Amino acid sequence: MKNVWTYTEEIFAEPYVKKYDDEEIDVSYIEEEDKVVFFYYAENHCVGRSKLRSTWNGYALIEDIDVANRKNGVGTALLHKAIEWAKENHLCGLMLETQDINISACHFYAKNNFVIGAADTMRYSNFSTAYSGSVAMYL
Repeated sequence: MKNVWTYTEEIFAEPYVKKYDDEEIDVSYIEEEDKVVFFYYAENHCVGRSKLRSTWNGYALIEDIDVANRKNGVGTALLHKAIEWAKENHLCGLMLETQDINISACHFYAKNNFVIGAADTMRYSNFSTAYSGSVAMYL
């Protein structure tokens, strides 16, 4: 296989913890056919959410997968719904962007057969986490 990226992992002395802000769902994810939002409920509580949209290059872009607690199958279930939605909409696959310091996300996507398609060292250069770059991954 050509164009296979290789990478190494580096463990930071201090763990990096990112806090995601709660956000309102843009109504366009409900009203527009090229966008969708999925929610995962357990015991009447929303414990996961994913937002997707189709893109100009024929991929479904996973804009966000947010889960309350990792390692319980919620992210995998949301990812399977994303794959199903992409197929139903005749899209060629999935794409997403994650920070290169988000090792758990990188592991999750790699475990689910995503491959690295690009790296961007400048995307977050204007933020306090300037040591972070982004990784584009594809399925």
